[in-house]
Amino acid sequence: MSTPGASECAPIGILREWQQGWIPANDFHHLSATNVVLSNNIPTLLLLTIFPLQVASGVPPCHDDDRLSAGCCGREKHGTSQSLETKARLWDRTVGPYGSRSDAPRMTRTSSSFFRDVMPFEVLRTTVLPELLESRAASRKLRILSAVCSSGQEPYSIALTLTKNFPILSDWDVEITAVDPSQELIEAARSGAYEQIVVQRGLPAMLLIKYFERSGRLWAIKDPPKGWVNFKCWDITTQPLDDGPFDVVFLANVLSKVDVDNHTQILDRLAEAMAPDGYLFLGTSEAGLMTAPQFERIEDSRAPFFRLHS
Repeated sequence: MSTPGASECAPIGILREWQQGWIPANDFHHLSATNVVLSNNIPTLLLLTIFPLQVASGVPPCHDDDRLSAGCCGREKHGTSQSLETKARLWDRTVGPYGSRSDAPRMTRTSSSFFRDVMPFEVLRTTVLPELLESRAASRKLRILSAVCSSGQEPYSIALTLTKNFPILSDWDVEITAVDPSQELIEAARSGAYEQIVVQRGLPAMLLIKYFERSGRLWAIKDPPKGWVNFKCWDITTQPLDDGPFDVVFLANVLSKVDVDNHTQILDRLAEAMAPDGYLFLGTSEAGLMTAPQFERIEDSRAPFFRLHS
């Protein structure tokens, strides 16, 4: 057994420097890429696991008294800090630092986060997409709908799931349509740029590092996967969808927020816009709200999802 040496204090020193200010992100990127052992078999990945966002981004931890003013870093691929500052002002005016808006239309979800509820995206990755890759192999076309996308975290989470786990889709015709009745939320979502406090909610650090760029206050999602997502202002309670047919529809945490009398109308509209063997995801606590006979539940304990009767 080796005798403890000064090098074994490296993580403590690194974390102290990080707490006092920050360590440049490039340093951590280099260490992570080369899998350098910082001390006594403690790799950089462990530090990224313990302090997933702040260490990876080089930004000090956020304290309760400054959460509302916490900025982040993000950089558009070919953009400038000015364009991202414009997006920052749009974000502040539209959804605020926590990704919510109190005066949004009723059918708009008032809060959102990346990979919300986790399990629907796991089911999408392990069950739904492998089947669709097989059944759509001839057309090489995939259409997904985020029915009430709010500030965009849900459709971008879908896009991240696809691009990370299914590289074969880079040669497919993939489109994720994201709709919401709030024009301001759609504009904010379309920018693909988020404050640090927003990406801290559910986005794994490794995805942040690989698929986002930073500049100033924002984290901006790269293309791909950003280019797969098409945003439009649309109210599924009053307007029939003219896109599709969709292979997968996400309607998570929506039915529980609208009158029961509207459930059948919403589900009927979605069924008309879906492929005959399409899948529908509801929120984790919304399985009992399914009232449309066109859908049959797929038995899976991880998340409530349904398949349209073919």
